Amino acid sequence: MEATTDAGLPAGDYLIIDPCYVFDRARWDGLVDLIYGHTPPDAGVYTDPVSGCLFAYSWTKAGDGTYIDQDGYLYGVDSGSLACLPLAMIDAATLALLPIRDHSVDHACSGRLVTFDAAWTCLPCDAQGVIRFGPIVINT
Repeated sequence: MEATTDAGLPAGDYLIIDPCYVFDRARWDGLVDLIYGHTPPDAGVYTDPVSGCLFAYSWTKAGDGTYIDQDGYLYGVDSGSLACLPLAMIDAATLALLPIRDHSVDHACSGRLVTFDAAWTCLPCDAQGVIRFGPIVINT
């Protein structure tokens, strides 16, 4: 499936996080194959082959590191990417354990839970390193 940046994602509860932190190896490898099956890989909106949910994905400009959004939330990155994942894509036990397993400074690797009250769009990393997941702006 081609990624798109003009597709709207539905209102709902999401987790903004480096996706490698929430999936087991097999599931993560499947998403990597989906995203990086293109040359060059696309950032944008994808359909998860397991849950059928739409999710937004973007690489970061500077690769791995810790990034901050306009509200001061931190995002730890070890895969060079961030995603905005509907909670339906994430196992409830994994979600509950994120803060416990996260030994990063300020729990930056636990992501940010957000609720979008209306449909929203993803604008993947631009030339300045800015990712936009709806109203959330992350400088990378």
